[in-house]
Amino acid sequence: MKSGDPFGLSSWNPFSGQALGRSAIQLDPVRTMEAIRNQAETVEYAKRLRAEGDHAENLHFLQDAITRFPDDPEVRIQYATALLPFRPDEAPWQAATAIDLDPGNPWRLVRAASLLYHMRELEAARAYVARAADLAPEDFEFGPELANLGGKLAALVGHDAVAEEALRAALDAEPHRSDFGGDLASFLLERDRSIEARAILEQALRVTPADERLRRLHDQLESED
Repeated sequence: MKSGDPFGLSSWNPFSGQALGRSAIQLDPVRTMEAIRNQAETVEYAKRLRAEGDHAENLHFLQDAITRFPDDPEVRIQYATALLPFRPDEAPWQAATAIDLDPGNPWRLVRAASLLYHMRELEAARAYVARAADLAPEDFEFGPELANLGGKLAALVGHDAVAEEALRAALDAEPHRSDFGGDLASFLLERDRSIEARAILEQALRVTPADERLRRLHDQLESED
């Protein structure tokens, strides 16, 4: 990933995400915290609970896990994510702690930045995006997530050319990501570029026709005609 200031964020002082498939560690959902032997199994079990929609159970599980593995950054970022539906005000501090424990992991920086963006902790999100861009290798697997988030942050402060380039790059890299299509379409709609937004939405809907956000944006365009 190119170092420097790829999203036009140098004037500031500077968590979609990865799809969750079935765990590589096959854990019985009824296993207790005491039966899980290490941090890796803890993380895999938390991912399983979240993927299956067991959010309350996931929070309860990770509250126990964080006392057993307080210095593990991945357990900590999982806990930050689990807090969002229940105690969102605590999530930014947990995300920041995860980064402090391991400041050189670009994927975890992207996840923390996404979480902070959705919490409207924008200065911290910009800081993490800029650091992730500096640390990520050229073939960074999660470059599209980084570009998309950087584009959204740039758009918020009027860096429209940088924002559009980044949002388009993210969607071009992963056209199946309905959230990327929705983000670019929303960006265009907010700038009265409805023809371009319609083209993006129609392309995205061909890939993910049941996506509610895309349909809502498309219906909004239809109602304005």
